[in-house]
Amino acid sequence: MTAKHLALAVIALALATSAVSALTPFPKPEPTDDVANAHAHAFAGSWAIRNPTMTMGEPDRSLAICRLPIRIEAMGDKTMIYYQPGETRSGTMLTLRAIEGGTLWIPDDGSDSDFAFWVSRDAFYFYDDVPTRDAEWGHPHIFTRCD
Repeated sequence: MTAKHLALAVIALALATSAVSALTPFPKPEPTDDVANAHAHAFAGSWAIRNPTMTMGEPDRSLAICRLPIRIEAMGDKTMIYYQPGETRSGTMLTLRAIEGGTLWIPDDGSDSDFAFWVSRDAFYFYDDVPTRDAEWGHPHIFTRCD
């Protein structure tokens, strides 16, 4: 094999490896011990939200930013109100329950529950359902504290 062919093989391998890793979902995150699950006061505050992309070179998609964040107000130990960006009066009332190492968010209006999983004191992953397979952990909404 000539040096030119060897160099092309190395480049092809590097490109293939980076393309595969770009499509690989996040592994199940390690939970933090810094935050107790199902405690509304831990969630209280302003939050930015982003979705990580699975395409190399494509930036994450922001769903809320700190200049216009979502807000969460604790109404008790296990109850909170979730406000969309810019919303000030009619948020969604949620009841919290610890489950599977995270927190189930149960809307009082009977709509579908969501699942939050703390990864640090100032960040949690958020899912539409409790992830049950490794691949499901790979598509979180990532909430990052603003205040």
